[in-house]
Amino acid sequence: MCFLILGGLSLSTEAKKNLVLLESDDWSRGDSKGLRLTEDGQLTLSHQNEGFFISPTIEPGVEFTQLVPFWNVTTPPGTKVSIKAKLKIGEEWSRWLKVATWKEDEPLTYSQSFPEVEVIIDTLKVKTHKADGFKLFIELSSNSRDVTPSVRLLGATYWNSTGESQSTGTEVAGYQKDLKVPKESQFEQPASIASLICSPTALSMVLQYYGKHVKPLEAAQGVYDHGPEIYGNWSFNTAFVGNHGFEAYVRYFLGIEDIKEEISAGHPVIASISYGKGELKGAPTKSTSGHLVVVRGFLKKEDQEYVIVNDPAAKTDKSVRRTYRLDQFITAWKGIGYVIRPLS
Repeated sequence: MCFLILGGLSLSTEAKKNLVLLESDDWSRGDSKGLRLTEDGQLTLSHQNEGFFISPTIEPGVEFTQLVPFWNVTTPPGTKVSIKAKLKIGEEWSRWLKVATWKEDEPLTYSQSFPEVEVIIDTLKVKTHKADGFKLFIELSSNSRDVTPSVRLLGATYWNSTGESQSTGTEVAGYQKDLKVPKESQFEQPASIASLICSPTALSMVLQYYGKHVKPLEAAQGVYDHGPEIYGNWSFNTAFVGNHGFEAYVRYFLGIEDIKEEISAGHPVIASISYGKGELKGAPTKSTSGHLVVVRGFLKKEDQEYVIVNDPAAKTDKSVRRTYRLDQFITAWKGIGYVIRPLS
């Protein structure tokens, strides 16, 4: 599945939806050293300890102010991958910005700030003007020439934080569908971390929906960012899922209709929300500055549309499934989420 034409040419419909995925045939369009392409389309080391891939210039055709890189890789013990990105801002390029090191025992990010751009955990934010292009870099390394990491997918989602707001979606015709996503409460987990693990708890529910028995604590251990010491790094959450045999990526959605398309295809979506007191009726917490829920379906009662979610902030597993008014949910939704799909 290749979604774009590289080298500054026009992107496909999917890529124009604030998303770029590099995989399979796309590897031949960039610059690389010390790597080889496997029969199943993955990048690995070519009997060396280090190698890298640099994408061609990716020009989405729209300006943006924020970008989140992501990757699906396998990193056996003794191996790691390092991810960098650079942005084209006007006629100038930023320096290469170190985003993350991903390895089995201690993945971490590198927050940093420069005059034109800053990296805040998982997000590159343009501080001056807007960007209209970017490049991605991934370096593979291993302590042994007999063991190699492998890269199946590299990509990014991008958006303009100063542009128009998302589509409200309330004009989109609703249809009733409810995916049977297993229910897990983050507050059924140890009290020392319960309030911190909404994201890995949401991942656990989606993985169990697809038949992969991963409980919240296992997911929390796998996504933990040893830099800022958090469990909610968007890129790390999708990288963890990718390592379990799924295609997983971060996506900034243009409207609620995009989530409806995923639900229609049988794919739950993990969505990032924030809301104040009284702004999301039926939520288990009065307010939150940042939270992740699993969107599992939609329903319509009389003239009102509702979204069906598994909200990990519920105090018990049994109370996780919730219905929220769609207009209130859209107001709370930050527009960003995780898409998880089985490999074809």
